[in-house]
Amino acid sequence: MTGPRLAMGYRVAVASTTPPTLPDPRASQWSRRALVGAAVVMAAVLVTTAWLGYASARDASRLVARGQAEALLDQIRRQLRAINRDATAEELEAVRAELADRGVRYLAIVEPRDGHRPGERPTLIEAGTPAVPVEPPPRFPVGRRGGPPLMVSEAGGRLRVISPLPGGRRRDVPPAIVIELESSAAREVSDAARRSLITSGIGAALLVLGALAAARWLAARDREAQARARERHLASLGEMSAVLAHELKNPLASLKGNAQLVAEIVDGPTRERADVVVDEAVRLERLANGLLDFVRTGNLRKQPVEPAALARAAADEVDGARIDVDAGAAPATWSMDPDRMRQVLVNVMRNAIEASPPDARVSARVWSERGALRIAVRDRGPGIPAGEEQAIFEPFRTSKTRGTGLGLAVARRIVELHGGEIRAARGDDGVGAVIDVKVPG
Repeated sequence: MTGPRLAMGYRVAVASTTPPTLPDPRASQWSRRALVGAAVVMAAVLVTTAWLGYASARDASRLVARGQAEALLDQIRRQLRAINRDATAEELEAVRAELADRGVRYLAIVEPRDGHRPGERPTLIEAGTPAVPVEPPPRFPVGRRGGPPLMVSEAGGRLRVISPLPGGRRRDVPPAIVIELESSAAREVSDAARRSLITSGIGAALLVLGALAAARWLAARDREAQARARERHLASLGEMSAVLAHELKNPLASLKGNAQLVAEIVDGPTRERADVVVDEAVRLERLANGLLDFVRTGNLRKQPVEPAALARAAADEVDGARIDVDAGAAPATWSMDPDRMRQVLVNVMRNAIEASPPDARVSARVWSERGALRIAVRDRGPGIPAGEEQAIFEPFRTSKTRGTGLGLAVARRIVELHGGEIRAARGDDGVGAVIDVKVPG
């Protein structure tokens, strides 16, 4: 829109100094966190469900194998009774070979010796090769109804079943039949459950990774939207500021000059009033120059510069007696525009001096780190309120009664023209603020 008429009959394009309304960054951040959290919960439910299914399938696999083992034991007992005497190893091998297609890989009759001691190998009649050595048979409970008990366990990837051998001599530890089998039906059930578990795990991982990728994409989109809005805002501010600054400079120069002449030829209260006019004219002139600095971009005139000398020169221009410059780790030279970067340091150091108590000192450190020049200026003032670390670089944001709010905004614009970044933070000990300038090589 257009604004009021100014000197020389021009109309000025007036832009609002209020930044465009954007979604609350904290709300966007919580939305992204909620997205990732929901994905993690869904992945956990998926994996838990798959694990429970896998555990149930394993139990079902054991039941299938156990049922198969019981059927095999009944058939083996019938064949041993048909022999009607103690079976030899050859006869036992014939029985095992007959049942090999049903998964039987090992068959043995175990009979402990009289006076058997723990750890002593029992008497074995074997057919096939056991997965692990066979230990003495356990003590089976006597008098159980419903058939002889079974001892079922895993042995080297096989299912091992031990059952007392009926018809043996009565003793504390009766003879036993030991079989080891590989059940194809049980293995198929277990393998299917394992594949389902792996698939669910991969799906859960992809779900979480997808949510993380989506959250990062949304964060990048929000940053890009904020950057575009900020650029549009700065462009409109720049257009307004450039016109205002140019329109104000000539009337201000005339006003200041005439006020200075009046102050020289009068005395008393009139001179005091003329000095006030001069001071206010100087302040408005500084504002106009700040506006021009803010909108001025142009091409950088980069050249090799000594960062240490540049920092010391800026400190001397502001107040060399109150600024300590530590440039012991500074690089010998750095490629940058010396005039524009000096303006950055002067603005930052002046801001630090004004924020600090009159008797406090300001420190500036210059060093290089990971291919970038770093300059950190620390004041001893009240510090930066939480959440205002980036807002202080916005134009016209100031807490000073006579400040323009353009010093740090100009500094950020120049640093960004160099491809760098400028950040603000509280001091490590909670005192004051630190402005950190980073310029790539």
